[in-house]
Amino acid sequence: MEIALGWSLNGIWMLTYWQEAVTRGNVRFVPENWRGTYKVWLNHIQPWCISRQLWWGHQIPAWYGPDNHTFVADNLEEAQAQAQFHCCVLRP
Repeated sequence: MEIALGWSLNGIWMLTYWQEAVTRGNVRFVPENWRGTYKVWLNHIQPWCISRQLWWGHQIPAWYGPDNHTFVADNLEEAQAQAQFHCCVLRP
């Protein structure tokens, strides 16, 4: 069996934000009874393996350096600038 690296999103840190969005009325459920289902879902939230998004064609803007350091950026140029800083400034 081979174990591959994966990316996970731990939604716990966003839990308060999501709950407040409903409480403040920024998010509205139609029909209203789905609000209860949403609260149950939030109370049982688990980390989501976003690596499986790749199967659906979603791209994760991350690049790996030769030392396996991960660079996350909006585009290749930003990732290259991060890599330059990492390789030449932080590790001369």
